[in-house]
Amino acid sequence: MAMPQGAQSLRATMLVMFFIGLAIFLFLMAVAGYVVYSRYSHAQNWHHAEATVGELITLCEVEYKSGKNWRRATTLACEEADGYIEQNRSILYNSWRTTPREFARIIYEAGGRMHTQTLLRTRVSATPVAAGATVPILVDPQDAQSVDRANVATDLDLLWIMALVGAGIWALLLLIGWLVGRRPVAAPPQQAAG
Repeated sequence: MAMPQGAQSLRATMLVMFFIGLAIFLFLMAVAGYVVYSRYSHAQNWHHAEATVGELITLCEVEYKSGKNWRRATTLACEEADGYIEQNRSILYNSWRTTPREFARIIYEAGGRMHTQTLLRTRVSATPVAAGATVPILVDPQDAQSVDRANVATDLDLLWIMALVGAGIWALLLLIGWLVGRRPVAAPPQQAAG
């Protein structure tokens, strides 16, 4: 028995929407999985160390607009940022901005030597820290200047958020496919008997 044309249209639309939703879901999961994998591979391959937060500093990131994107030029003390912009303003890059960011100066031991670095506070700890606090960090064994914060449970949040967003998009596409596929199919025009 042949399937009615309306049912065929519904089935075809639902299949198309199912596979489009599946592709979007898998793409989002692949992106989130890569980010989570790279964070956790640092914990496996890099050395664990303790860093002491020497001081917290507010510095300004100076950025210029290139096309539609903002590109970072440098990071300076906020008092020096305006002077830097005036010196480097040109015809090509007329749009500049400064963004104050919290940095932490850390002191840690790696490779038998003491190192000092100034990093974004979010690269040192996932939570706010105070000067003098000791925080766990990960240090690249090939480059002691390459530092990352230790992993925390909230690092997996990205994976779950992307899974929920992907599943929501998938469900929305299936709903749209069901609604579009249920539309009545116009009957072919009938020929007048003559």
